[in-house]
Amino acid sequence: MVYEKALQDCGYKGTAMYWDWVADSGNPSKAAVWDPITGFGGNGQGTGNHGNHAPPVIDGPFKDYRPLYAGTSVDQHSLCRAWSRGNPDNDDRDLFGHRYTPEIVADVLANSRYDDFRSALESGPHAAVHFGVAIGSGIGKIGDLVPSSSPNGKSSPGFSKSATNPKTRPYLFPPSYPGGQTVVDLAASG
Repeated sequence: MVYEKALQDCGYKGTAMYWDWVADSGNPSKAAVWDPITGFGGNGQGTGNHGNHAPPVIDGPFKDYRPLYAGTSVDQHSLCRAWSRGNPDNDDRDLFGHRYTPEIVADVLANSRYDDFRSALESGPHAAVHFGVAIGSGIGKIGDLVPSSSPNGKSSPGFSKSATNPKTRPYLFPPSYPGGQTVVDLAASG
């Protein structure tokens, strides 16, 4: 993955950083992962025409990173993000944090069939994280975290760390499910 490779290239031997988006759901844009010194850098910044892209990330270790893809097309560009600002009048949190709270993730985990679990996770909290970081309010442009652009962290370094997060991994990929089944058992049973 891009983020881990970049860390190794710099000689870093510590644990890769991750985003515990469930724990940060109350105020996601203030999460430590967006810090320009100790995190992945912040939101896209700037005005002007960026073509089909959201504004570029101008701080942090990936400010000079140039993803090769945008959506499903080859289109090398500056790493860009467009955070959703939410709507306090509707109790919407920034980055759609209201859609991946611990309570919502607990509801996802209540599904006893793997396909139901996967569908609830992918179309619910997981999708909300992607869209909250990639589709800014009112700018009509998308960032590099829309699902078709971000597989395996190719376009948005660091985001893939949310799936390896030791705190949220049990939420997303519990070692055993109701009745002692594993996720693998549940996938095989449909």
